[in-house]
Amino acid sequence: MMDEYAIFPNIVDETVPASDLKLANAKMFAEALSSSGHSKLISCHIIISNQVPFFFKGTEFIIYDADIDVGQWPLNDIRYVERIAILFFANDNYTPLVFALRNSFPEVLHRVSMPFERPACLCIYDQSWGHQKLSWRPIKLMEDIRNWLSKTADGTLHPDDQPLEPLLLHVQGQIILPFKFNLANRFMLGLLANIGT
Repeated sequence: MMDEYAIFPNIVDETVPASDLKLANAKMFAEALSSSGHSKLISCHIIISNQVPFFFKGTEFIIYDADIDVGQWPLNDIRYVERIAILFFANDNYTPLVFALRNSFPEVLHRVSMPFERPACLCIYDQSWGHQKLSWRPIKLMEDIRNWLSKTADGTLHPDDQPLEPLLLHVQGQIILPFKFNLANRFMLGLLANIGT
């Protein structure tokens, strides 16, 4: 039976050759795919119309098949080949988002909460883009994705002694509160939550 794949909801995009990609990281990633022994480029896309929350005009994404090291009896349903999409932002202010496109991709730990259920967004890194940016390389991202999938398959991605990560959604900045800040003051928290919206 053939796998069925999800794609991003409500986007208007244009399929382009890799040579027509505009964003430096997307171009480098597509070039790295062409020389990879573990991945195969499927298609490249440029979003041509704004669609909140992530799909803004100029955002580019690359779809590829990744060969994954999976044992004979995986704990989680990770396949030997997984179809992946990488979303690169035009303003380069955010970590590229990694999506597993298979509709039957399992509900596993270390996923990023999205306003849509499919495709599944994978939490590859626990550092901000600001920390990753200077040392970012497309080959490393490719291998980190393969490693994430392989360890998820055998259940070793989240070691028993590792605590769960805190739930942080759409972190846009930092707020420094005074030591004696009263957390029970719901009015103040409501104001803080609406800053920038």
